[in-house]
Amino acid sequence: MIGIMVIMNIMACYARPDFLTQLVCVLALFFLSDSETISRDKFRRLPIILLISIIYDVVYLLFIQDLAGEGIRQDGGREAVVKKFALHVTWVAMFYKIPFFFVLWKVSYNYLIDIKEVKDAPRIIKLMKIIEKFSDEAADQERLDSN
Repeated sequence: MIGIMVIMNIMACYARPDFLTQLVCVLALFFLSDSETISRDKFRRLPIILLISIIYDVVYLLFIQDLAGEGIRQDGGREAVVKKFALHVTWVAMFYKIPFFFVLWKVSYNYLIDIKEVKDAPRIIKLMKIIEKFSDEAADQERLDSN
């Protein structure tokens, strides 16, 4: 998922600079490969930066960009096809960033469980107690029904 985002962002960067997304992708790879030296707070910043990048994309695509006119005015229109391609890739990348944001947010939310592989994290302990409680109640109910 990260590799696809990097490739699409590289192609979209022909039309405009977008280094926030590249930064998020590189830091996500670094943080996921070297999880011993980072904390949850550092990883929680990645979805926030990506959200800022999504907002920047929406503002750019809806209000700022004029690549069709710019491609025709520059170099006699020879760059128009490349600029249009970069614009289409930018739209696809923007819609790809939304699920990527939610994946990063979910991983950062479950950081102790997913990245650090801590099995006795507080939420897991609570979840296990709830499952145990309901399984005991269900077993008791089955015993009462069978009698």
